[in-house]
Amino acid sequence: MKISETEIKKILAKILKIKISKITDDFSMTSYPKWDSLNHLKLIIALEGKIGVSFKEKEVTQITSYKLIKLYLKKMGLKIL
Repeated sequence: MKISETEIKKILAKILKIKISKITDDFSMTSYPKWDSLNHLKLIIALEGKIGVSFKEKEVTQITSYKLIKLYLKKMGLKIL
């Protein structure tokens, strides 16, 4: 399965109410205050629903940046376009 970076960014932008252009590899929970624990869970649920994957509990707590989202999706066998 494959997903584009734009699709991932759209999910982040919708949940976190931010412009897609602001999302870079450096975008993370620590750099964006609105990415709190509640929005993090919403983000994980949205990613799982859109892509059809299921993150493990340990992964959920470790996926704290856009760069890590891409990394974990690649580990699950997804191709990021």
